Amino acid sequence: IYQPLVGPDPAWPAPADRDYWHQIRELNPLMTFDRAFQVVASEGVVVFGSSSENKVIAVNQLTGMTKWSAFTEGPVRFAPTIWEGTVYVGCDGGWVHAWDLQTGDLRWTKNANLRDQRLPGNGKMISLFPIRTGILIEEGVAYYMAGLFPLQGVEMHAVDAKTGEECWRQVCDSVSPQGYMLSASN
Repeated sequence: IYQPLVGPDPAWPAPADRDYWHQIRELNPLMTFDRAFQVVASEGVVVFGSSSENKVIAVNQLTGMTKWSAFTEGPVRFAPTIWEGTVYVGCDGGWVHAWDLQTGDLRWTKNANLRDQRLPGNGKMISLFPIRTGILIEEGVAYYMAGLFPLQGVEMHAVDAKTGEECWRQVCDSVSPQGYMLSASN
């Protein structure tokens, strides 16, 4: 058993219980993707990102003891991706990190922040270009999106999953990316 020190700190708070202006009661939240820490496991290691502590934690699957942890420059909203012994995580600080699954040694880190600008988000300073997608890896390429608001700039990034070197990036001016990415072949 592993017990985190602090529970999740969601990106979007729950709405008010009613909208007096429009006379609507029992409002439901529109975004609920990070109400719990989302875990992945491989090779005897359970890994999750913390939205409250701004870090990634790797736990021994059998003992529940922490193997390693690393800070991420901002809240982690989605489950890490594990591929070929490497853990990949994006965070609200606009960074993508890759660590060795067993040791926690940093393999590479990449700042997707198009301009080094920050703003307050739920009591924390976050990048104007947070990583609010999971990291999708296909054929050795890691894909992720940076940004929230199309008018301020949103980009899709493709980097070499082993080295973090940029393959390409593309402006996406009609999407507000939040969630896991999906690969679909034609």
